[in-house]
Amino acid sequence: PSDKYAGGLREKILVNGVAFTASYGDGEWLGYEGNDAEFVIDLEKKQKVSEVSMNFNNKVNDWVHHSNHVIILGSTDGEVFNVIGEKQLRKTGRPIVNVTVKVEGEYSQIKVIAKNQIIPEGFNGAGNPAWIFIDEVEIK
Repeated sequence: PSDKYAGGLREKILVNGVAFTASYGDGEWLGYEGNDAEFVIDLEKKQKVSEVSMNFNNKVNDWVHHSNHVIILGSTDGEVFNVIGEKQLRKTGRPIVNVTVKVEGEYSQIKVIAKNQIIPEGFNGAGNPAWIFIDEVEIK
């Protein structure tokens, strides 16, 4: 994530229980400038997983766009990850976009890859890489 946002808390922001805050600059979102958002959540032990959900901020006038493709990978050893679910997303005007990906199996680590996108024509910054702001990943 970018050092411009989230200060020293970094990855703890994704699982701190604070969700749906309105401003991506309030310290409760991780920002990725022109890059895919990619991270691993360690569940500490193998357990059944049925879904992975997360929130994206979507303030398009500020070049902040939700991911258009989310990939979920699972692992039982922290080294080999396999795709266990994914979701393609259409552009929306909602300020916060919640994404839930259904998965099935038992895993000890979950890896999330939220693909960034080039800002589409008709939006501020068209043709440039967007920012992704992500918050509160929940694993059930």
